[in-house]
Amino acid sequence: MGVKLEDFIQAANESIKDEVGYGLWLRYDDYEIQIDKDDAHIKAPLSAGKPREYNPLLVRGLFLEFAELAEGGEITHEDWLDWTKRWGVLGVRWREMPMSLHRGGRREKFSIFKSEAELANWVLRLYEAATAEDGPNVPRINELLELDDNDPGSAKEIKEWALYEVARTVQRRLIGECFPRLYGLKDYSFVHSPSGFGSLGGAMWLQMMYLLTATGKIKRCAGPGCDKIIYFDSSDLPDDPEIRGRAVRTTYKSKDYCSDNCRVKRWQRDQKNKKN
Repeated sequence: MGVKLEDFIQAANESIKDEVGYGLWLRYDDYEIQIDKDDAHIKAPLSAGKPREYNPLLVRGLFLEFAELAEGGEITHEDWLDWTKRWGVLGVRWREMPMSLHRGGRREKFSIFKSEAELANWVLRLYEAATAEDGPNVPRINELLELDDNDPGSAKEIKEWALYEVARTVQRRLIGECFPRLYGLKDYSFVHSPSGFGSLGGAMWLQMMYLLTATGKIKRCAGPGCDKIIYFDSSDLPDDPEIRGRAVRTTYKSKDYCSDNCRVKRWQRDQKNKKN
């Protein structure tokens, strides 16, 4: 007996739902930190109950917020715990885990979280420096790429090198944490989407990819000499049946500064200009 197309579509969608949760991620209401001689672990206790589901691709600015954790100092266990309580474990390297765990498992190592946040910060800051509105920030790029200041090359060459490193790093993370997805529709046709992710880390690297390909507005901090991106609007988000609709934003268009420090610096500069 042949297999009917509608049966195949239903079976395929159920299989996808079981394995990757249609892009949903799980987080528990409570986590606790356990420290051993080699590393620290975060764990959801049995008393945490059932996890809650959400789609991280709908949390606009999540990658920007994650990268900011590694800005200006060491990431603390308190930072780690606060992040995990709000968004869940990163779940990276999910291909090495049981399929039932990769949608947001109960445990994660601090060393993994720290290295992922530091890499996200490095990539974002390198991209910001290369695409600064007043031209590439060559000294900052040299610092991030650890280039020789005595023979750095032209500004154009430095920018190209920086963007190449950004694209290469993002691509590697996408290969490791993401995959395309296939959907069967009610009219028996199929649509595909590049937005499948096996981890929260993968979902955030997809957001970084959206930033690289954004055709909408990219808003930067209004502080003097600050190139930080505080909002971006991509018009080329994938036509994914699971991410259509209104997104929850963590970074808003109305925000003008990345920090109070930049806001004060802008005010001081404006006051000085008025006196002159």
